[in-house]
Amino acid sequence: MEIVRLVAALFLLSYSFILCGQDAKLAMPMSFSKKMLSPGSMEVLNIDFRLEGSTIRFTDDGSEPTIQSEILEANKTINKPCALKYRVFHPDFLSSDVGTIRYFNEPKLNYSVSCSPAHPTYNEVGSSTLTDGVFGSNDFHQSYLGFEGDTASVHIKFKKKTKVNCVYISTTIQQGSWIFGPSEIVVRINGGKDLITPVVDCSIKQDGTSYTVYTIYLPEKRAKAKFMDVEVLPLSKMPDWHAGAGKPAWVFIDEVWLD
Repeated sequence: MEIVRLVAALFLLSYSFILCGQDAKLAMPMSFSKKMLSPGSMEVLNIDFRLEGSTIRFTDDGSEPTIQSEILEANKTINKPCALKYRVFHPDFLSSDVGTIRYFNEPKLNYSVSCSPAHPTYNEVGSSTLTDGVFGSNDFHQSYLGFEGDTASVHIKFKKKTKVNCVYISTTIQQGSWIFGPSEIVVRINGGKDLITPVVDCSIKQDGTSYTVYTIYLPEKRAKAKFMDVEVLPLSKMPDWHAGAGKPAWVFIDEVWLD
């Protein structure tokens, strides 16, 4: 009788592990989130996930990856701008969250960029940070300019009059470290009328670290630019739910470029 009970207990224990496995969610593999593509070059992408029986599937058309999506093989080459979305699947677990890697063309720098002084702690090499082609990581001490409650004012001067289609501004959001997204972005061409870009409500609570590239499309009817000014405004007061409620937020930018 005791043996029967022991076998039954082991069966139930094994069954509970199976159920737990089926309910467990795969972790999203860590990878970089943004990458510049040099003209004529190819980037090789490898995402490491070492769980037997798992597959990483991807899309590059804006849709969410499913179990029917193409498998992301080792050493996949990327040679054009895209937003590659990936997800891990396994028959015994729930699929992972979706990760996104955005590839951009490296800009032709027919302009110079200067920026208002960042906070001394986050201003290692000054304005050149914004045009070095290196995106920052979750370590905001490197490859970023950080501004505490101050507007990041970026001045762009062209070698010759140029028609600009859009402006890209790359940022990080790490609310646990008091770093929020911009509350507003203002673009001004040749000192003219402000082009104010509404952004997603940056006071909404987010977990972990995220990276956002804001794209500001300029009006079709516009003068060629001799110079441009871009202002990235921080959140003036952190929201009530935050530990620093009422205090000014930080805003961090790592790259500014044009198309």
